[in-house]
Amino acid sequence: MSNTRLNPIYVALDSHQYARAAKLAATLPTSNRLGRALLAYAYYKSGQTSSAKKVIEEILDWDGEKVECDADDISESLEVKPNKTDWSNLPTKLCPPDLADETTLDTLSITMIGINMSEMVYKLYAWVGEYHATIRLFSQPKQFVAGLQILVQSDRNDAILESMQALALQMSRISPLYTAWAARTALWQWQFADKKVDDVRLQMLPRLAESLAEKVVEASGTIEDCQLWVQILRSQSKWEGILDILPKLAKMPPVQILEISIECHTNLEQWGRAQNACVDLLRKQSGGQWSTWKSLIACSLEKGGFEETECVSKKLLDELQSSLQQDRTLSLVFCELALVGIQHRSKKTIDLQMAIQDYANAFSSKMSCVFEDLESYLNKFIETANKDEVEAMSNWVDDLRQANILEKGEENCYKLRSLIFSLQVMRKCKFDQLPKWTYVADAWISFPTTASIQKENQPSDELVLLAVDRLLEGEEPGKEDLLTAATMLEMGLKKSSYNPYLKLRLLDVYRGLGACDRCWELFQDLGIKHIQFDSCTYLILPILLEGGLYEQALVVANETLKFHISTISDTSNFISRALENGNWSKADEFLNFQRKRMNNSLTLLQSKGVIMDCAPLMTERVASAHGIFGGDDDLERATRMLREVHNTMGAPSLVCMDEKQLISDNRDLSILPVGMVASTSEEIRQGVLQKKFYHGILLRAVMILDVMKGPKKGKVIQRSEILTKRCDNLLQVIKKGESSNCRWVDLVKVLSRMIVVVTSGMPLVEGDSLKLREGRAIELAKEGSSIIQEMENGQSIGLTIVQHLVPTMALIKMIAKIFHAFGWGKRKKKEIVKTLAALAASLKSCMSTMLQQVESSLVMNVAAVNPMPSIIILDSSVWDEVQSYVHASKVGMQGRLSRILHEFMAELDTFKQT
Repeated sequence: MSNTRLNPIYVALDSHQYARAAKLAATLPTSNRLGRALLAYAYYKSGQTSSAKKVIEEILDWDGEKVECDADDISESLEVKPNKTDWSNLPTKLCPPDLADETTLDTLSITMIGINMSEMVYKLYAWVGEYHATIRLFSQPKQFVAGLQILVQSDRNDAILESMQALALQMSRISPLYTAWAARTALWQWQFADKKVDDVRLQMLPRLAESLAEKVVEASGTIEDCQLWVQILRSQSKWEGILDILPKLAKMPPVQILEISIECHTNLEQWGRAQNACVDLLRKQSGGQWSTWKSLIACSLEKGGFEETECVSKKLLDELQSSLQQDRTLSLVFCELALVGIQHRSKKTIDLQMAIQDYANAFSSKMSCVFEDLESYLNKFIETANKDEVEAMSNWVDDLRQANILEKGEENCYKLRSLIFSLQVMRKCKFDQLPKWTYVADAWISFPTTASIQKENQPSDELVLLAVDRLLEGEEPGKEDLLTAATMLEMGLKKSSYNPYLKLRLLDVYRGLGACDRCWELFQDLGIKHIQFDSCTYLILPILLEGGLYEQALVVANETLKFHISTISDTSNFISRALENGNWSKADEFLNFQRKRMNNSLTLLQSKGVIMDCAPLMTERVASAHGIFGGDDDLERATRMLREVHNTMGAPSLVCMDEKQLISDNRDLSILPVGMVASTSEEIRQGVLQKKFYHGILLRAVMILDVMKGPKKGKVIQRSEILTKRCDNLLQVIKKGESSNCRWVDLVKVLSRMIVVVTSGMPLVEGDSLKLREGRAIELAKEGSSIIQEMENGQSIGLTIVQHLVPTMALIKMIAKIFHAFGWGKRKKKEIVKTLAALAASLKSCMSTMLQQVESSLVMNVAAVNPMPSIIILDSSVWDEVQSYVHASKVGMQGRLSRILHEFMAELDTFKQT
């Protein structure tokens, strides 16, 4: 094919005109493989995933290989995982010569990886290499990289790693680099394997990896090759073997050799040798590595107890301090020795107290991190100190504070740091001398603001945070205290607009005031990016849901999912580049981080749940565009979800979540302000499982409605096999969720049972008939009404709507559809219809109570415009600004929640009997 036909397509792609590129590529003959590959790529970039998959199927033309699966294949049991792929089973069809082209293969692989077809990419390269030997030098490394893509995003290990191992061994004949690939793959295969399985081949893997690594080190022996050999031996706990090979690792830096020897001697309990190695290492590091000091102290304690530990440490300290100026690490060793001495009953608390004071006197005016350095030692002091020692410490801290009082307008950062440190210690130890919040705030106001073009924090920012912590400590703070705290923090932001800790503290304060809209503005100002979507979004998601900001919650959750999707691709690329450059430690680090931390991320699961929950609430009218809500589009939407349930990066995969899955809590809890409490990982996990339960039931209910049939001539028709399977599957899910302390969950179970009973008569009873089903449904409806009447809403109304009311309303609307099909329409005068109407009335009454709470909250806020307290430091304009934020947020929340509740109540009114 002439380049003149392809050039316009490349120009359109380079200009991001994907629709035009697709239009141009579609005019090329189907025999042009590269043109078809470009067409699939253009479809993928323009968001037409299904069209891209169809084009790829046409290009490959593999018999029996389906890209899409039929919804019926998995709707009967959403718990079933896809079968393991047989990587040795390649298509029997001959690979056409024009497909064995590097450009065509690269174009196809990029597209296929982008649309979650990594497994087929691996098979594609294997297939091409099988039939075209001339391209194997290109296809085999590409095939290996495609295997990494699968390994990164999947928990399936054995089959793909076994295939990659065989591939790497074939490539090892070409270059020593690929020999190291084979060693690395053998180690991964052993690390990720199920050790409970007694497999002789499994036991041979570490020995194979060891043999290959030794061969690589003897051949070329880079530092990374040496580290790989050590890692393989370490994974087998062969500490003596590592010591034996250290002389052969001549290319490794002496510092690394010493670190490895310390590790080996420690594990072999050779404390004397480990101690000597620690001393040698500290001399090379000039005493500046804290982890080495900790190792020295631990080894010395095991070797000769505390006396030898103190003797060896002080002797080394004298040696190092004579050649160095004052050093934080060396000074902190005295605190550590005092702490260890207390633990071994060789020192008293007064020794720890003096070490803390010496360290603080030396560094508190020079550095702002001294409190963090000493916090663990202060904890031990608080635990062990007697009354006199506490008094002595409190007097010393108070003297330090008074010695560093700032005059108005005085710009002395040395005194400021010492003042902040003294206040932090007072707060930590809860000393009586801790000044009132007004004193701290006045010191903050008095300190001059430094002008800076750069995005830097003000030196005095910590003072306003300390003042707010002091103001809000103790019992539940009142509204005036919260308004005062918000005013000070807003004043602080005007001085230091880039300080994230001021914004985080404001998030908590405004949440207490119910100003969720302002919280969202502050969160956006934080500029969360990349990995922070996984570590920091836990701060805002509950606030957005409480305030009815469901679209904004969807934005955050979608960004988190996008980050995780891009991370899989990036990690695969990083690993392949690391392997190509022989950087084995980084390749291992990337792979383990992705598989253990990112793929099992708690925030990822939470975000999937938020997307599933909030999808129906994206538009003005509930579920008019997305989500399942008992509407006419439910089947189409449920079918789309079912096609995505095994795509681990899709929100619908939540319903297939393994409840025994290991969860990685990647949240950065260190950024939490004092007094702000985050949900525990177990609480979030239980919430995710509840979402899985709800959405699993909704999907199954929709699929039941699709195949159920109403009675004929007053008699129920025989159940079809597919209906029986789907109803049985729904009953199994209900049974799994039996243990629940939530009445909303109990109500959902009752409504789900009603769907199964009416549509299939299951669980089966003798003499199944229409009348019997009606009687059973009446009993369930009465049970549902009693559950609603017993409900006490203990969480915010915004959370209740999105988590419980939406799925409940969806099931009630489905039940109404089923009743209509069975001749029990809403206007019928049958007892079953009246009972369902009574259930709807009970639920409407519950919603009316919620609506009253929402509206009364706004009335109280309008009526209680708080005058500013007579505190000189507060800015009246900022005080008014804070009140306007709170009022606007309350009005917005009331409008959002009321609209949804009114829509639900109007729907329930249609059940009312006339």
